[in-house]
Amino acid sequence: MMVLRLSTLALVVLLPLAALAQPDDSELTAADRTRAAQHFRAGVSAFEAGSFRECVREFELALAIAGHPSVLKNLGRCHEELGEVNTAIGYYERYITEDPDADDRGQIEGRLADLRVRQQPEAPPPPPAEDPQPAPVTAEVSTDDGSILPWLVIGAGVVGIGVGITLLAMDGTCAPDSAQDAQGDCAELRSTAVPGIVALGIGIAAAGVGGYLAFAAAGDEEAAQAWLRDPVIRF
Repeated sequence: MMVLRLSTLALVVLLPLAALAQPDDSELTAADRTRAAQHFRAGVSAFEAGSFRECVREFELALAIAGHPSVLKNLGRCHEELGEVNTAIGYYERYITEDPDADDRGQIEGRLADLRVRQQPEAPPPPPAEDPQPAPVTAEVSTDDGSILPWLVIGAGVVGIGVGITLLAMDGTCAPDSAQDAQGDCAELRSTAVPGIVALGIGIAAAGVGGYLAFAAAGDEEAAQAWLRDPVIRF
């Protein structure tokens, strides 16, 4: 009987090639056992050469063809050499689960206890992706092409205020029972009162809007709001 030996520091595996099959593997052919044995030997050689990633690959191929619990132990040892503690623990646990009466069960359990001290916690799952919120839409006053617009509006407001004051002043020049009133001129002058009030109101509104636009274009929102509240005082 040919025996393969895998040295694992404190762990030693002795595995007859005939054991490279489970009892219920009735369909496993001699060729399958031979291929499994070849991968097992390649895994041993890779382990002894320090090629632990290759060792894992070969033992996994042997396990896939004709599984045996000792191959699980060997895989655990290879992953331990690679520093993959969590994976090594998984293989050792499978080994003692599939072969609960193993002679080295106590040794493996001691190994597991040591590895669990070094076990790395699994990384938490990433938080669910949140739908990006659309950026708030803010109204901006263009200062490129319309920088002259605020001053045109202010100018129109000043003209309106001037016209309104003038018309109201004309209405105030005609006193009741005066000579002008006797001649009927006051009626014509008093007709300027309503247009004067309208012109004054439009002028104040235009000045307010123009001043607001000017300050807003300059980025001074506080001054813009103050102007809008009381534009006449600003003149």
